Amino acid sequence: MSSLINNYSFFKGKKVCAFTGHRPHKLALLDKNYEELEVTVRKRLKHEIAKSILDGYSVFLCGMALGVDFWAAEEVLSLAKEKNILFYAVIPFAGHCDIWSEKDIQLYNDIIKKCDNIFIVSDHPSRYAYLRRDKLLVDCCDRLIAVYNQNIIGGTAYTVRYAQKCEKEIVEIKI
Repeated sequence: MSSLINNYSFFKGKKVCAFTGHRPHKLALLDKNYEELEVTVRKRLKHEIAKSILDGYSVFLCGMALGVDFWAAEEVLSLAKEKNILFYAVIPFAGHCDIWSEKDIQLYNDIIKKCDNIFIVSDHPSRYAYLRRDKLLVDCCDRLIAVYNQNIIGGTAYTVRYAQKCEKEIVEIKI
C-alpha cells in the first residue's frame, strides 16, 4: 500500500487538490481559543473540499502534518465513499510521526488506515524530505488549499510561494 514515489505521472489526467497549512501552534491567535479555531478551520475546509468536488476534483493529497493536514484528511475521508473520491497521504519519510504524542500518533495511524495509497518521498529523515514532500504536493495538484494566519512562515510559506511560481490555483483560507 505504500511506495517510495519518484514519478509524478501517477496523477496524470486527474483533477488533484492538495492541502498545506500551519501546525496548531502556528495557527493559534491571541483572540481565539484553540477549540474555536479548529471548528472555524474545519468548517472552511469542509466548504472548500465540497466546492472542489463539485468542480470535478476526484483526488486529494495530504502531507500528513499535525493540524490543518489532519483536519483536511478527516474532512476528505468523511466524504470519500459517498462522493467516490480518492485520498492519498504523501509523507516525507517513514516514521516521520514517531516523535509525536501517543494521541497524535494514534490519529495519524487511523487516517493512514483509510488512505487509498501512501506515498513516501524520501527513504531517510531530513529537512529535504519535508521540502520534497511540499514540492510534490504542488507539482501533482491543480488546486492548493492553503490555511494560514497573517504570519505565513515555514513549510506553508514555501509551499504557497512554490505554487504561485508554478501558477497553480490557490484557495487561501486566512485565519
